[in-house]
Amino acid sequence: MIEYVQSALLIISAFLIIISAVGVLSLSKGTKNVVYARIHIFGVFDIACIIAMIAIGQYLLAGIYFILAP
Repeated sequence: MIEYVQSALLIISAFLIIISAVGVLSLSKGTKNVVYARIHIFGVFDIACIIAMIAIGQYLLAGIYFILAP
Protein backbone atom coordinates (compact mmCIF):
# COMPACT_ATOMS: atom_id res chain seq x y z
CA MET A 1 0.00 0.00 0.00
CA ILE A 2 2.77 2.43 0.88
CA GLU A 3 4.45 1.81 -2.46
CA TYR A 4 1.33 3.05 -4.25
CA VAL A 5 1.34 6.26 -2.22
CA GLN A 6 5.03 6.80 -2.92
CA SER A 7 4.49 6.15 -6.61
CA ALA A 8 1.59 8.59 -6.74
CA LEU A 9 3.63 11.29 -5.01
CA LEU A 10 6.53 10.80 -7.41
CA ILE A 11 4.19 11.01 -10.41
CA ILE A 12 2.63 14.21 -9.05
CA SER A 13 6.05 15.76 -8.44
CA ALA A 14 7.25 14.77 -11.92
CA PHE A 15 4.15 16.35 -13.43
CA LEU A 16 4.78 19.58 -11.48
CA ILE A 17 8.42 19.65 -12.59
CA ILE A 18 7.41 19.25 -16.25
CA ILE A 19 4.84 22.04 -15.92
CA SER A 20 7.37 24.38 -14.31
CA ALA A 21 10.00 23.62 -16.98
CA VAL A 22 7.51 24.40 -19.76
CA GLY A 23 6.53 27.58 -17.93
CA VAL A 24 10.12 28.81 -17.70
CA LEU A 25 10.79 28.04 -21.35
CA SER A 26 7.62 29.73 -22.55
CA LEU A 27 8.32 33.10 -20.93
CA SER A 28 9.24 35.79 -23.39
CA LYS A 29 11.94 38.34 -22.67
CA GLY A 30 9.71 41.32 -23.41
CA THR A 31 7.23 40.55 -20.65
CA LYS A 32 7.00 43.07 -17.84
CA ASN A 33 8.18 41.73 -14.46
CA VAL A 34 9.55 38.51 -15.95
CA VAL A 35 11.74 38.04 -12.85
CA TYR A 36 8.69 37.69 -10.61
CA ALA A 37 7.10 35.21 -13.00
CA ARG A 38 10.24 33.07 -12.94
CA ILE A 39 10.37 33.19 -9.14
CA HIS A 40 6.77 31.98 -9.03
CA ILE A 41 7.47 29.12 -11.44
CA PHE A 42 10.55 28.03 -9.51
CA GLY A 43 8.40 27.99 -6.37
CA VAL A 44 6.31 25.27 -8.00
CA PHE A 45 9.55 23.42 -8.78
CA ASP A 46 10.67 23.65 -5.14
CA ILE A 47 7.39 22.23 -3.85
CA ALA A 48 7.62 19.39 -6.38
CA CYS A 49 11.11 18.54 -5.12
CA ILE A 50 9.88 18.54 -1.52
CA ILE A 51 7.02 16.19 -2.46
CA ALA A 52 9.52 13.89 -4.20
CA MET A 53 11.78 13.83 -1.15
CA ILE A 54 8.84 12.96 1.08
CA ALA A 55 7.84 10.20 -1.33
CA ILE A 56 11.23 8.53 -1.18
CA GLY A 57 11.32 8.76 2.61
CA GLN A 58 13.77 11.61 3.13
CA TYR A 59 11.64 13.56 5.62
CA LEU A 60 14.48 15.39 7.36
CA LEU A 61 16.04 16.45 4.06
CA ALA A 62 12.65 17.66 2.81
CA GLY A 63 12.15 19.71 5.98
CA ILE A 64 15.60 21.26 5.75
CA TYR A 65 15.08 22.07 2.06
CA PHE A 66 11.68 23.63 2.85
CA ILE A 67 13.22 25.87 5.52
CA LEU A 68 16.41 26.84 3.70
CA ALA A 69 15.04 27.31 0.17
CA PRO A 70 14.26 30.94 -0.59
